[in-house]
Amino acid sequence: MKNIKYTDENRKQLFEDLLIRNYSFDDKSNELDAFRNYFNTGEIDRFIEEGGSAVDPFSTFFVGANPTLENLKIRLKAFWDNLIAHPEMHQGSTHMPKELSIEQLFNNWAKSCVSSYYSYFIPSDVQADIFLWIYGEKYQELRHFPMSFGTGAWEPIIHCDADWLTAVLLRRASDYFFDIGDEYYDDPRSIVLLFDYLYSVLRCTSKEIYFKEKFSNKHRRLDGEYSGFSSKQSVIRAFIAKNNGILLEDEAESGNDIVLSDPERLSDFVQNFESSLPYPDLYDELVKFVIASGEEYLWASED
Repeated sequence: MKNIKYTDENRKQLFEDLLIRNYSFDDKSNELDAFRNYFNTGEIDRFIEEGGSAVDPFSTFFVGANPTLENLKIRLKAFWDNLIAHPEMHQGSTHMPKELSIEQLFNNWAKSCVSSYYSYFIPSDVQADIFLWIYGEKYQELRHFPMSFGTGAWEPIIHCDADWLTAVLLRRASDYFFDIGDEYYDDPRSIVLLFDYLYSVLRCTSKEIYFKEKFSNKHRRLDGEYSGFSSKQSVIRAFIAKNNGILLEDEAESGNDIVLSDPERLSDFVQNFESSLPYPDLYDELVKFVIASGEEYLWASED
């Protein structure tokens, strides 16, 4: 599907388009009407009564007519209380694989608040409010979620991957600072309010994402699990490249150019970014390597 550029003016239409795609099945007609009513009025009760709380945990991000953190808290509480009290209602949902525990499902939901396209319905300041409420003001590897669920007052613990969070937030910062004509789902302006968190998580990143050796998607860690370093290395390299006026070959051939959206703030950001790095020497070498690699920076590798 082609990306649709976010604007404050078209949020309602984008929501309606996505709503129809998600609820276009005959057996969900009542639910679609209830969800549309919720979007238009901000009322949640009817949506829950029609089974809305049993659809999937990610529907909590549909902000509707009342895009605030408090509105999210209401829907979040309703969904997870319902799941704990009536797990049978959620059996067979494609959004809730059987092999995932409730803890794993909650962690997936928490990650989706950072990277999900649902967030393009949420104003940038509210996106930042939601992120900081879930993850805290500064990075914590284990974050005790600030809300309990169910009669047993279950308190979820979020396992926060420093490399993943750095990659997602730095990609958003690149979208904010460097406009090369790309369209995007997410509103990148929220990152301005998350810079301090990004600086704090940078200090906990793995040295491998600053290596000049470019890992493949099949690279495994010592424990045998896929490392995921490849995509995270790409984000770091792309930021360095754009900050030095370098585009990928296909971007350059398309006639694109880099336009700085906020050069004064970019200067401060780069200074704070570099002072927060745990491996400044590795980063300095990577900067030189990216510049020398030019348009091939994304795939270049040096053992």
